[in-house]
Amino acid sequence: MPTPQKEPRLRIIRLQSLVQELLGKILPEYLGETNALVTVNQVEISGDMRHAKVWLSVLGGDDKVIFKIIEKHIYAIQGELNRELPMKLVPRLQFNLDTSPRYAEHISELINQIHADDHHGSAQH
Repeated sequence: MPTPQKEPRLRIIRLQSLVQELLGKILPEYLGETNALVTVNQVEISGDMRHAKVWLSVLGGDDKVIFKIIEKHIYAIQGELNRELPMKLVPRLQFNLDTSPRYAEHISELINQIHADDHHGSAQH
């Protein structure tokens, strides 16, 4: 049996997963015309469950355009989430850009470039 302290944390973890899944289904309705791939990478819900930070990654589209569309439709998106979640108070959404996939890609490109430079340097000797 879970201790009383662990139960609220487990509830938040389950809620984060559910919000992530639901937003993954809701957002494409609003972003369809952009042809961008938008992924809900992570959802962080506050301890009091009143606020949710939603981390999105964007591939093949303009971040600013994507976030302007989300901003324009934020009340509709929040409303759909409110209808889908079986709870009285639904966390208020705050969308953020997750740049970690791009950063990882950049690091990978740098490593590949270093390997290519090393290969060319050793071929000349």
